[in-house]
Amino acid sequence: MHFLADELERVKNVEIADGEVRIRDFPEPGDAHVKVPHMRKLVYLENGIAVVVKAEADAVLDGDKAEPEQSLEKFKRTDRQLMLMMASLVGP
Repeated sequence: MHFLADELERVKNVEIADGEVRIRDFPEPGDAHVKVPHMRKLVYLENGIAVVVKAEADAVLDGDKAEPEQSLEKFKRTDRQLMLMMASLVGP
């Protein structure tokens, strides 16, 4: 596969050094005591065409309070599912 370098340089978790493209993993999900949902977006660029896949997950609540451990596990599952979905779309 071939990518345009200027497009790759705009992707936040990608760095190009010594002719190699390095893609960093997602950071671990943070504090689950939030009101907004956990959101991740993957962008795949090839020959000027972008495929965007987005995933969203709400916190696990107990009444009005977020359950931090259960929420973080749910966010990690969402990230894994997003990565698998993108891999199935773009192939090896």
